Amino acid sequence: MAEQELQREEFVQLLVKTQRRIFALIHAMVPNTSDAEEVLQETSLILWRKWDSFDRSRDFANWALGIARFEVLKHLSKRKRAGAIGFHEDLAEQIASLLVERASQREGEHARRLALKKCLEMLCESDRELIDLRYRGNMTARGVAESLNRPQSTVYQALARIRRRLFECIQRRMAAEERSR
Repeated sequence: MAEQELQREEFVQLLVKTQRRIFALIHAMVPNTSDAEEVLQETSLILWRKWDSFDRSRDFANWALGIARFEVLKHLSKRKRAGAIGFHEDLAEQIASLLVERASQREGEHARRLALKKCLEMLCESDRELIDLRYRGNMTARGVAESLNRPQSTVYQALARIRRRLFECIQRRMAAEERSR
């Protein structure tokens, strides 16, 4: 019983966190607010019904937006069969694709930031200090060299080496994540 309660809580937290984005997608495709709210309710019910099959390693928002998109298309199709004049399905599909693509790009950016964070944690302390001074301290390479009393060329070379290692680390992590999906 406690496990079920935890799963329900997790679902509600994720849904509340993403509900505005879901409604924005729906309302962009279904201009009538009451119809959009109806589609949101149906989407929420379907999300709950499918919650047990949701892969927790995936992004909840993208999953929910995908389901919302299909629910909108189903709603528009019903309205069309009923003879209601409204949004054109092709236009709705294009809008949905653009919004889902934007959400996917945000997920990719988030994944890259997480990978960068992990890769930074793997650096030795002196390399992390250089990166912190240069990027978090907003110092120029020259300023870093002066503050550490090191030759500027040495700092440039070290920063280039660290950036290359970080780039390779991020690429490996992103590729591993993609393979695990």
